[in-house]
Amino acid sequence: MARHKHIHLTAEDIANLNLSEIGLLLNRFGRAVVPEYNIPAVKALMKEQGMKTRNINMSCDPGHGWAKVKRRELAKLGILDKITSFSYQKGDYVYLEEDMDLSTYLIALKAQHGENLRFVFVSTHSNKQSRIRNYTPFAAL
Repeated sequence: MARHKHIHLTAEDIANLNLSEIGLLLNRFGRAVVPEYNIPAVKALMKEQGMKTRNINMSCDPGHGWAKVKRRELAKLGILDKITSFSYQKGDYVYLEEDMDLSTYLIALKAQHGENLRFVFVSTHSNKQSRIRNYTPFAAL
């Protein structure tokens, strides 16, 4: 299975994703990315189609990726106890690992906001090991 490759999605691709397709993309490739220049077009198309959008800010190094999420949002969604120690934490943020914890988060968001919610992955890449790996492993406390 090819891991840590990126799929560059068009506005139409993103607008047509449903929850199971998002899960398949994350499980198959680790992450799906919209090029930054295409984000306004993606959001405009989704708005026209009556969809809500949610940016997911990703930080990626050559071996892995994490989504930056506020800890209180995870608490509001009731999923703090479902996040693994493969994710990291620093300050008010949790950095959800892309293989399992990010999927848990996306599923919870869809459950709360409905099927009209679509995700726009905004990704920062580094060719070096991410400093996120030096943060404290996640603990629900």
